[in-house]
Amino acid sequence: MCLGIASRKAGKGEHWISSQNRNFENRMGEGSLAYLASAATVAASSLGMQIADPRPLVAKIDPRRFQELRRRDHLPPPSITLSEPEPRVETSSAVHHGEAVATAGVLRGAVQLFGDNIDTDAIIPGEFCHLNTLEALGQHAFHHVRPGFAERAARGQNLVVAGEGWGSGSSREHAVWALKGAGIQAVIAKSFAFIHKRNLVNEAVPFLVVRDPDFHAQVKEGTQLRVDLGQGTVEIEDLGLRFSAEPLSPIVRSLSQRGGLVPAVKQSGTQVFAALAQ
Repeated sequence: MCLGIASRKAGKGEHWISSQNRNFENRMGEGSLAYLASAATVAASSLGMQIADPRPLVAKIDPRRFQELRRRDHLPPPSITLSEPEPRVETSSAVHHGEAVATAGVLRGAVQLFGDNIDTDAIIPGEFCHLNTLEALGQHAFHHVRPGFAERAARGQNLVVAGEGWGSGSSREHAVWALKGAGIQAVIAKSFAFIHKRNLVNEAVPFLVVRDPDFHAQVKEGTQLRVDLGQGTVEIEDLGLRFSAEPLSPIVRSLSQRGGLVPAVKQSGTQVFAALAQ
């Protein structure tokens, strides 16, 4: 695992070497630190359990044999069998996927304000990704960087406003589940990381892209907003100022109406994307 939530993880004071893409403290386990390196360096280092240069080992390989192993054009073409599997959705998971969200609905709430580049490690730290209910994940949303996030959402601060790059980092669905579990009604940001935005769509969590600098200049922590999902507008109620969000694509609106991707697949099976495109 690239994240310290597997059956084996680093202990306190242990140093790991890994070919993953992030190495901040505690990622591989509480009190641990991972050094980042190429896959070849990781493999070479595993032999003596200390950081090693892989080039002497690579030099021992016969160059012709090495190139032969790297080549693929001498291999026969693979045999391809076309089939159309019937998707089957298991419903026993403790994490519930999607509840119908009215795209024409109106949301009201107060803001929890964030800046730029809030990543999924901040939204739900890896140490809690083993949790399998929305409620449990929600209680640990922003555990390290914004303690009390879920409690504030329960008191009415159930709208998130952020800057650029909301949801950057890993692709974990848990980040969206944590927002849902904490009771967040919608996320409004200048821009979203692509995979996280797709997870919001799949889980039918409303999101709006509002780039207007006047909106972000006026919104403060606790500002009361009225969000009209049907019109794609956000109003700062105390000031009577209304701002337009970027329009959603028809397929995103359709997924939201159906409650997300899993309910859509349950309803339409293999024809899900044809049904959504209608």
